[in-house]
Amino acid sequence: MPTVVRTWAPCGQTPRLAHQSSWPKLSAIAAISVSPQRRRLSHYMLLWHGTIDAEGIVHFLTHLLRQRREPLIVVWDNLAGHRSALVREFAERHPRLHLEALPAYAPELNPVEGLWAHFKAQTLANASPHDVEDLIARVAEANANVGANRLDGFIRRTGLNV
Repeated sequence: MPTVVRTWAPCGQTPRLAHQSSWPKLSAIAAISVSPQRRRLSHYMLLWHGTIDAEGIVHFLTHLLRQRREPLIVVWDNLAGHRSALVREFAERHPRLHLEALPAYAPELNPVEGLWAHFKAQTLANASPHDVEDLIARVAEANANVGANRLDGFIRRTGLNV
């Protein structure tokens, strides 16, 4: 379902969003990377057909480990897949990877929630993609346009100072 937000339209010409509601499920997982020594921010996203399960999480963590050479501390919420045996075993096999959980029910501490809110309320608001491939293209374009200043804002909104 598209995220519907307020928009301008001429009087008496209410905009209509036509959309398909029978698509296969598309999920996303993302991370914001903070390098305190270099003062560099970046982000990573993976789109997954279906629901992201422990296997998808391990796939994403593998991608992160390939992208980053230094030790990697992942701070995330308490999603069941994050706590799965498969994810724990993967972390044990990779000494560079450290997993830390945010407190339960604390999305305001998770900077990636700012990324999702930005996508839903601004970038993809009132979008009506024709099919899943069109949605993937729109998300990829939106993802490519997220700059370091916006990432910094997502982090600062959590109260973290990096």
